[in-house]
Amino acid sequence: MTQLSIFNKLRARLCTEYQNVKVIVNNPCLEFWFLLHFERTSKYYRNCSSVVRSLKKHLSGYEKTEKFFKKRNNDIYLQLKPFLHSAIKNAEALDPFELENPERAICEMHELFHCEEFKPCLMGG
Repeated sequence: MTQLSIFNKLRARLCTEYQNVKVIVNNPCLEFWFLLHFERTSKYYRNCSSVVRSLKKHLSGYEKTEKFFKKRNNDIYLQLKPFLHSAIKNAEALDPFELENPERAICEMHELFHCEEFKPCLMGG
């Protein structure tokens, strides 16, 4: 069984068993979402480290560490927040995940911000 088939089986189960769950796909990693805050790109990155190299052009001190994500008065959220609208537009421009075509840039994070609970984030709240 491939990693892709395992993922698809788990995603289908979650969506069936829990009506309030939406599986959001980022390919290859969450850092691609971060990159979309700064660039409109559909480039397919084979791995996370290649995304991080591009991301560091915009967030020079980026590290995938708890310390970086929780920096007092300068956490990742505060650094990215001014660019959120751009990231959403850039993510919306990408095609959604397709099981038949997994080797392409995918970021469905924008779907999170269409939920009622997150709309205040878009209004500056």
